[in-house]
Amino acid sequence: MKKTTAQMIKELRSALSDPKLSKTEFVRVQAVLFRKKKLSRHETAEMVNKSIHAIEDWVTTYNQRGTSGLKSFYPAHSGRAKIGQKKRLKIKEILMGNPQEAEVADEEYWRLDLVKKLVYKVVKVKYKSDSSYRSLLSEAGLSYQKASFEDKKKDQSRHDGFKKRFEGKIKKGNISMWW
Repeated sequence: MKKTTAQMIKELRSALSDPKLSKTEFVRVQAVLFRKKKLSRHETAEMVNKSIHAIEDWVTTYNQRGTSGLKSFYPAHSGRAKIGQKKRLKIKEILMGNPQEAEVADEEYWRLDLVKKLVYKVVKVKYKSDSSYRSLLSEAGLSYQKASFEDKKKDQSRHDGFKKRFEGKIKKGNISMWW
């Protein structure tokens, strides 16, 4: 049996009062409700600050599946679920040391590629996203930082001398630059 517009509006209004509704889901239900109340596509898009195409997709989804079609879908098996709590704690313990102690590499600090090796060594899991490895570092109290490299050939005394001479020229006004 096909629902009447009045029944749809009543269903959408009751869905808006659901406390479990996320902000995104609320906007979707609200947009469909506006369209069912005969507001134009442009007015609806402006009111909910979304594109006309998105709103029309939501209306189509609602017509096919009802309010359940407007809910956000979260996959049952996210990447986080691949490693159990006990194994995550074991990885966290290992990350508190260094890669040498974990027999992953002959280095002092953890890099993302070394964390990947560690995770595979301990639990035989490979994540698709680097953010999963970063979250493991974060859980261990470590932060992911981009490495900065120093030139070992650089002579610091020459650098200091240049800096001193340059500052002297600036003070005297004896410097000119071209680009």
